[in-house]
Amino acid sequence: MLDDMLVPPSDEDGGSGATVDETNAVTERATASVDETMAPIEASEERHAAMETEGMRGPRG
Repeated sequence: MLDDMLVPPSDEDGGSGATVDETNAVTERATASVDETMAPIEASEERHAAMETEGMRGPRG
């Protein structure tokens, strides 16, 4: 039974290469989607940090 667990599954349909390519494409699309979603959040955080820094410096003059 242990030997069966150590042997990789057989490739019955021969399409594992296409599955890997499809999985990689889906992963890339998901990563790009997350990156696009995070960009405005990061920009907002940077803007808030800059405003806080300016607020701590006090009035100029």
